Amino acid sequence: MKTSKYVCVVGKNSDRPKLQLGHVPVEIERKFLVANDGWRQSAVRSVDIRDGLIAAYKDRKVRVRIAGDIATVAIKGPRIGIVRPEFEYEIPIADAERMLSTICRDDTLQKQRFFVENAEATWHVDVYSGILQGVVIAEVELPHATQELTLPRWIGKEITGDSFYKKINMRARALKAHRLGLSPELRDDGGEANITHRLKEAKSEEEKPPLEMEWRRDGSSWLWHSAEGEFVIAPAEIGGAAYFQLTYEGWTTLEQIGINDCDDPVDELKQRAQRHFARLVEEIRKANHAR
Repeated sequence: MKTSKYVCVVGKNSDRPKLQLGHVPVEIERKFLVANDGWRQSAVRSVDIRDGLIAAYKDRKVRVRIAGDIATVAIKGPRIGIVRPEFEYEIPIADAERMLSTICRDDTLQKQRFFVENAEATWHVDVYSGILQGVVIAEVELPHATQELTLPRWIGKEITGDSFYKKINMRARALKAHRLGLSPELRDDGGEANITHRLKEAKSEEEKPPLEMEWRRDGSSWLWHSAEGEFVIAPAEIGGAAYFQLTYEGWTTLEQIGINDCDDPVDELKQRAQRHFARLVEEIRKANHAR
């Protein structure tokens, strides 16, 4: 459990305030689906939240958030069980707004967080809107990993650590469904028919011939709309040097190559994108078999 407390100090050589972390930098949290609306009877207050993902890599991420009139930046490390390192700092609202508009842009997620009291614990029930309309997830932070937890009657399946319910994956599925004019598969009901259907789809994917990536030129960038999301190759400046950068779904930087590091950096990134896509499909296939 985090006990948030931020301390503002002024450096010796500057009158600009600097924020210090004032809580134990660890997050101990469990997440669940909700079975019904019974939680609403115990909700004591709510706050509107906007989250923007700045960067993500191998279960690590940097996120900016505006919750009511408070803005924060959080750096989260890999999860081990229900525990992960987290460093969160309050920042000026104006800075957070600029991050959302210039860095996160259309990748911002919106939700209303309800604070629900139950059995000496305060649950957070997040009701999403926008691209994740219809998603409702309950979470609770604990003082230690072995803490016994009394589950409310309205709690459903536990999804702690379930990659199917990572926001980046839910968003990718919702965007894909939107492009295809379908209803997004945001919730896994765990039913036998649903599992069988997914296994058949996975087997069908395995039997398909190797994918031919059809890249489209867009100004100085190259775009490829795959079945599992969009890959983009675009020029970038890093540390004053010129690079080409491969990103996935506008969230995750996958590869970077200096313009002089090989004969054709764009072609090299296209080949690497195909390998990343193959790994992504394999991860989805394994996840489907595991359900």
